[in-house]
Amino acid sequence: MNGVNWFRHVGNRDGITLIELVAVLLVMGILTAVILERLLDIDAIREPARLDRLKNHIRFAQTMAIKKNNRFWGIRCDGTLYWLFRTDNPNNATEPEQTSNIMYLPGEDDQKVNASSDDPFKVFFTVGTFTIYFDRYGMPYTYVSGVNEIRTLVAQGLQTLDISFGSTQLRITGETGYIQ
Repeated sequence: MNGVNWFRHVGNRDGITLIELVAVLLVMGILTAVILERLLDIDAIREPARLDRLKNHIRFAQTMAIKKNNRFWGIRCDGTLYWLFRTDNPNNATEPEQTSNIMYLPGEDDQKVNASSDDPFKVFFTVGTFTIYFDRYGMPYTYVSGVNEIRTLVAQGLQTLDISFGSTQLRITGETGYIQ
């Protein structure tokens, strides 16, 4: 019995110490991070996040066109990279490609953004090629196939412009420029 009483009276009799509490929380945090990292499918999260990012960048181009009402603003995508541009002459097909017309997108370090990855050399999913312009009213324009001029989606008889983005579609409404 003497050994049992000695065991009960050793240590802090008031409860746990702050150091013990911090140590337990730290171990639990590390274990939770490891378990979640193994359970979550990062690729399943990557595509919707990138799609939202592209939508926000297209909305930014539309907002800039409305705000700076003397120029066309737009987004061009070559299938991997996309970029923001502004132009005074939208009927020139090379305008979105010219370095002097390419602008930085908000929150981006480079002028051209990889649509599927932060690493410019990795491609996790494909994106359809497109060029979309916005006028001072926020109406979307795109090239007429075979003709070196742009027209509104409505003038081309299109209700929407559908852009493939991985396994989903990004849709821009022709009349209002609403991005879904």
